[in-house]
Amino acid sequence: MRKWEKSMYMAVIGVAVSAGMLAVMLTASTASANEDCLFWKKSLGICTKELGVCTTKLFGCTTNLCGCKTKLNTCTDNLEVAQDDLQTCEEDLQACQSKARVPKTGQTYSLAKDNYLPLTDDGSLQLGVPLPNPRFTNNGNGTVTDNLTGLS
Repeated sequence: MRKWEKSMYMAVIGVAVSAGMLAVMLTASTASANEDCLFWKKSLGICTKELGVCTTKLFGCTTNLCGCKTKLNTCTDNLEVAQDDLQTCEEDLQACQSKARVPKTGQTYSLAKDNYLPLTDDGSLQLGVPLPNPRFTNNGNGTVTDNLTGLS
């Protein structure tokens, strides 16, 4: 083999070796890229699954919140009705008290207190109107007016 042929041959072998090394490097690089790609695909799958779980939980919380708002509105409506009913009862009670004018009994000691009962006797409630003074008025015509009831 001549000298220039040997140089040429060595150059061809060098190129072939370089090409082989490049192919190995490209193969390794491609394998590494494939592994990275698989890792990110797997990570993306996990994140997507977790996002789905969070979305489901958020939907559940939103549904519960809507239910609570509905219950709150119902309670508010019921409270308004109860307040209106209470106002009506108080007005009715005042009307009854002004018409009936039931006198106080004068009882000041609660018997229920000693027996550990709810304080519902006249000694604790002190209901009724005070007795007018004078209770009766002589009309001077043979009639008397009861100043508590207004009867003559």
